[in-house]
Amino acid sequence: APLNDSLASIIDVIETKPLFGVSQTKAISQPNCFNLSQGILRAKDSSPILFDVPKNLTFTPFSSHSISTDASLPIRLRVQANAHKGGFLGFTKESPSDLLTNSLGRFENREFLSIFRFKMWWSTAWIGRSGSDLQAETQWV
Repeated sequence: APLNDSLASIIDVIETKPLFGVSQTKAISQPNCFNLSQGILRAKDSSPILFDVPKNLTFTPFSSHSISTDASLPIRLRVQANAHKGGFLGFTKESPSDLLTNSLGRFENREFLSIFRFKMWWSTAWIGRSGSDLQAETQWV
């Protein structure tokens, strides 16, 4: 039986875009929206987001992570299509510890929104202008 139009379009998307954990020969990669170089984190061609970023800090694009998931195909495709728009900031330390702290760099003339956990099961939003405005247990900025 011939494929219906919606199934044919899903199959076409599967053939042209990579799925998480699956290598495809026709993969379309989009350039990452963020760049960390020479101690400056930028979003595309905009003004810097962070200055004086320490050398032990790294930025890893979401699109470089392969994730095993039970999410439906449309959700996986939507996530994959936007993966180039975000990433993870990470850092390395020479010795392990129960509590690791590290500078992320310096904000300059920029506000940020962060989400932090203030009780075991509760999180809230916080707006700030400097690193001292970041709360303990910050989940994302």
